[in-house]
Amino acid sequence: MDSKSYECCIIGAGPSGLGAAIELTRGGLKDILIIDKGHRVGGLSRTDIYDGTRFDVGPHRFFTKNQEVNTLWHDTLGADFRPVDRITRIHYKDRFFNYPIKALDVLTKLGIMESAMALGSFAAAKFNNSGRLESFEDWITQKFGRKLYETFFKTYTEKVWGIPCNQISAQWAAQRIKGLDVFEIVKNALFSGSKTSPKTLVERFDYPLLGAGQMYEAMCDGVVANGVDVLLGTRVVSFNRRQDVIDSIDVVSEDGYRRRISARHFFSSAALTHFFRLLDPRDDQLDDAVLDALYYRD
Repeated sequence: MDSKSYECCIIGAGPSGLGAAIELTRGGLKDILIIDKGHRVGGLSRTDIYDGTRFDVGPHRFFTKNQEVNTLWHDTLGADFRPVDRITRIHYKDRFFNYPIKALDVLTKLGIMESAMALGSFAAAKFNNSGRLESFEDWITQKFGRKLYETFFKTYTEKVWGIPCNQISAQWAAQRIKGLDVFEIVKNALFSGSKTSPKTLVERFDYPLLGAGQMYEAMCDGVVANGVDVLLGTRVVSFNRRQDVIDSIDVVSEDGYRRRISARHFFSSAALTHFFRLLDPRDDQLDDAVLDALYYRD
């Protein structure tokens, strides 16, 4: 088996991996390898090209109050990083609803009857508070009412995460939907420009001209120009460890060629459950049942 050694090896050419490479090269380090199983950089924020058309993988918004990150974005793309107005819609019963919600839009499209049912369900949830919040379903139903949960939250969440809502923890729901409150939504719907609007409701943000992936393609070009090696279409099959230290990884390219990469430092942005499954030797405390239960926390 062929082998090669680097000062640093980065697993994943998405925002995290490329961000690490940028910081390392800024510090003067050159002996770096980035590995990614995909054919394009960007990870889950990449832009794929099909028949000459560019498609972003999932919706991504470039919005931050962190000036250092904002400067990095603008320095990377310059004029190709432009402000855009948000256009987000919820598709429900063959109608598209504005998001963030607009009161008149909801009343017109949802109808008075369903709107009244949603408000009644919300009120019932507040008056019949059981106090037991074990799952995502429990948390959303108590906070927004069962009607809104079944209308907007249930199918979306299960489609994105691939797990029934009653198997996702309430703690996770509180983390993911932090700052989103029915009263605040209504206030923002009636009084535009409310200062209390959470960042999930921002209506204007910056975006790369050619899609989210353009940012990470440009970042990759920058670190490659500084001497970083990039290996695409290559997946990690083993994280080799001596006690608590990862000293090498085994990787396989699409043609089946296997090689061993050694490094003094490893940076991994692989899903945590994926990382634990590939540990060699395996940690006896992390059996498949434990890792399956942690799947949605990747």
